[in-house]
Amino acid sequence: MATQKTQAQQAYEMIRNKIISVELRPGEMLTEQSLIEMTGFGRSPVRDALQWLGQEDLVEISPRRGTFVSQLNFDDVQQIFDLRQALERVVADAVITRVTPAHVLVFDDLIQEVGRRDDPESDSSIDSRFHATLLEITGNRYLNTFYKHLHDASLRLFHLTRCEMETRADQRATLIAVRDALADKDRDALERILTEHVQDFRRRVGGAISR
Repeated sequence: MATQKTQAQQAYEMIRNKIISVELRPGEMLTEQSLIEMTGFGRSPVRDALQWLGQEDLVEISPRRGTFVSQLNFDDVQQIFDLRQALERVVADAVITRVTPAHVLVFDDLIQEVGRRDDPESDSSIDSRFHATLLEITGNRYLNTFYKHLHDASLRLFHLTRCEMETRADQRATLIAVRDALADKDRDALERILTEHVQDFRRRVGGAISR
């Protein structure tokens, strides 16, 4: 039986999702009362949630000034994507040494799920699961934590710039290429696919900024 989430965990997820989707915008002040009304939970769960979000650098907590959604601006784009590309190389190294046939089957399932969709645009939840699966394969919790921060920042940029989505066909092609690289334990191919995936995202964000 699945463990029931605490109120603090539920509050954390609700606030976090609104920060990632920029419904709560960078620099916006967060008051306990507004978050209590938004989540429907009490003061203690909201305070716990804010502490966790602070640890993830999604909020900035200042005893004197208050609590704010962490800043994110277009000057951060190059830093975020430079680190993402470097980190994908580390992920590729770690994954190839640990991948199993069961992991390859996970990508088969993702490919089939994309194929069943009619939407011409990609599915962001599938993209998140794609990256989460690779991180799980690495077995490196420090890499997982660092990557998660960068991935969150990337998603915030995506929503902030309202850039174009990857097409469903491109998403499926990327998943197939990753699946094949994993099955062949081809480290160079996996690195190339992952870095090109980040470069494509970077181009779409850059195009949205320049519009």
